[in-house]
Amino acid sequence: MGKWFTRELSNLIHNRHWYDKARKVRKQIYDDLLDFGFKGRRFTSGSLGRKTQLPESDIDIFLEVDTSPPKIKEKIRKEFQRKYPKNYTRNQPHTVGIVFNDVKIEIIPAFIENSVYLIPEKDGTIETDPCKVKDEVKQMNRKTGGVFSRYVRSLKYWKKQNELPLPSFYLELLSLEEFKANNGYKVNCNDFMKFFEQISQNNFSVNKYPPYFTGKIQFANETEQKRFTSIVNKSKAIATKESVTDTDLKEFFNVF
Repeated sequence: MGKWFTRELSNLIHNRHWYDKARKVRKQIYDDLLDFGFKGRRFTSGSLGRKTQLPESDIDIFLEVDTSPPKIKEKIRKEFQRKYPKNYTRNQPHTVGIVFNDVKIEIIPAFIENSVYLIPEKDGTIETDPCKVKDEVKQMNRKTGGVFSRYVRSLKYWKKQNELPLPSFYLELLSLEEFKANNGYKVNCNDFMKFFEQISQNNFSVNKYPPYFTGKIQFANETEQKRFTSIVNKSKAIATKESVTDTDLKEFFNVF
């Protein structure tokens, strides 16, 4: 049991080949933005910036722009489309999405006003602080010797394998709150199951969101909600067993 959790699961939630490729793509995007005339600060936000990513996660790149010019996202999209006509680009409400060498990139243009980051949108701006959660996660990883990121990745993998409609950022923030209350968790199966039991209380209540979470948990229909509840209850039943076997873990993570 201990070896499966610490070794086999580790191989599933880490992928050095993908990570090395993602880093190269990120550097290329940074260089391209500079070549295109976007000379503002660029930094990685999102799960890769916080080191809580799974293989094939999107890479979120924050780009500081001087002002809030109209159609700034379209200008970015057109520049990448011109240089890489065979890569897929798309203009989204707040970002420019690019698929580059099978790595998904989200470029987020934002400008600073009164020391606050503002993301331009059609009818105004959205205020955000991309560094606050990143800094808190960094501090928590220092406190726990990296256990926090390991747990978050494992939790995201559980969500992904079971195809649950839970935002990854929501799970990360729930984990952060739990680690603030109890940062004595170790990298072992028993501790992770105790952790899962704590954060899954009330089946990830849709009425109580953690700090910094501005989204929503929604279900497409009643059938999806019933399936969600069934899987969470099944996972909690495994997590609370007196002794968890390798077979239990594979069932928990839906890996066979």
